[in-house]
Amino acid sequence: LNANLLPAINCSGVGNATDKQGHGCISGDDVIWTSETGITTIKNFYYCVFADTVILNTKEESCVKVIDSLNINTLAYFPDKATGYSKIKAVHRLKYEGQVFQIKTRNAQLTLTPWHPIYVVSSRRGKELTVIKKRADELSLNDSICSSQLFEDSLPIIQIPFGQQFNCRFCGHKPNRGNGERNSCRKCNKTKWKADIIHSVELNENLAKWLGLLISDGHIMRSSLSVEFCGNDERLIQEFESLTKTIFGLTCHRYATASETFFRTRVHSKDIVAMLCNSFGLLGGAKSLNVKLPKLIEKSRLSVIGAFVAGLIEGDGHVDENWRIRVASGSKDFVYALKNLLRMRGMRAFVSNVNNQSGFNKHNDNASEHFHLRVPAHDLIVSQLKFKGEHNTKINKITELKSESIIEINIFDYNDYMYDLTVHNTHNYIANTLVVSNTHVSGIIAALENGVGVVGVAPEAKILPIKVLDDSGHSGFAQITAGIRAAIDAKVDVINMSLGA
Repeated sequence: LNANLLPAINCSGVGNATDKQGHGCISGDDVIWTSETGITTIKNFYYCVFADTVILNTKEESCVKVIDSLNINTLAYFPDKATGYSKIKAVHRLKYEGQVFQIKTRNAQLTLTPWHPIYVVSSRRGKELTVIKKRADELSLNDSICSSQLFEDSLPIIQIPFGQQFNCRFCGHKPNRGNGERNSCRKCNKTKWKADIIHSVELNENLAKWLGLLISDGHIMRSSLSVEFCGNDERLIQEFESLTKTIFGLTCHRYATASETFFRTRVHSKDIVAMLCNSFGLLGGAKSLNVKLPKLIEKSRLSVIGAFVAGLIEGDGHVDENWRIRVASGSKDFVYALKNLLRMRGMRAFVSNVNNQSGFNKHNDNASEHFHLRVPAHDLIVSQLKFKGEHNTKINKITELKSESIIEINIFDYNDYMYDLTVHNTHNYIANTLVVSNTHVSGIIAALENGVGVVGVAPEAKILPIKVLDDSGHSGFAQITAGIRAAIDAKVDVINMSLGA
């Protein structure tokens, strides 16, 4: 855009003609969803993504990473009030010093620059919402911010490497015994080996439910290279065994226990253990405390997420007669990550802390509480349940999110980087489950056709920047009037004012 900018005019009455605000609207700690990283902070996404082109402005300490060719999608909000996927074209970072607005709802929080536009519900008629934009400094308590909504999911099924074949690195010969690490090759007498992936498994609904069952009531046993599932309900044991056979083609083995009402089954497979550790990031040890939500689940389609949650419910959840569902866990990271995932994808979900005086890890000082995740009775979850809620006849379905009411607004000074996204076809995206926007107007109009980034609608047009707001994003009608007169005196063809009053 810089090549098409004319010398700027300052009508703000303060500072100089440079608009310090530009891009960079939410704090680095606010989270987004991407098809590459799952749920992550926008700061982490900025630093971990590799850019096609990096555009620097050392004067303003700003940086734009153009990532158009990577085809990374995020959750976006479209004019027809529907959430969907859209490609991220660029990610922005801007050094900002000034006031920020921290907007809190019951289950979400956003930190915004004062001028940042956000979508607010202005009126309701049944299920129909009328939506308008408001700047952060125009918001008030009880304003209702638009949230992520459910939509038809088109993400591809993820393929997971499964099974390895070891071959000599020098001659390609397959060893006759062992794992190839301690045996020399009989052909060339070398001891260096390489592993080739011989096939993969789909992260579909079956594998997701199997994984949910395993996380709720299963164990990874690294010493014996096996996975064990146990519990008091033999039907669940049979379900785990059946899914293991369907997914991996392997047979589980039952083990005797001291109680006739407690069952254990185990599958021996170093490939399953390797897959759980390497692809899903699961660990052994105190699983109930240290388990984390697998990133592959975060990046999966909604039907897979629903099956995963169903597995958790079957193993360690509860469904009452009114289809109120909860899942118990001792891992705070796990329940909050799953809550964020469900809410980012448009479902209601809530976490409550339960003070634990007995039972659950009562001898562990670091486990004095556990957590209940309350999840929706949505078809994507309920349709995967076989044993919990089986006697319920009427489903009181909890529908998707629509909006979140503001309960608290805090204003404080800030001196750090702020971040933003440029999103294809819409300049709206979902951050911390709430819909945020940006005002990337000039670039849409007149970005130069120079092989870098996007091309503007009129790439030969010239932009005359006229500053009427001060560095905090505020102004008065006298300054705006002066700006309009300056534009007329300069004989511009079109005046665009991205401001409100």
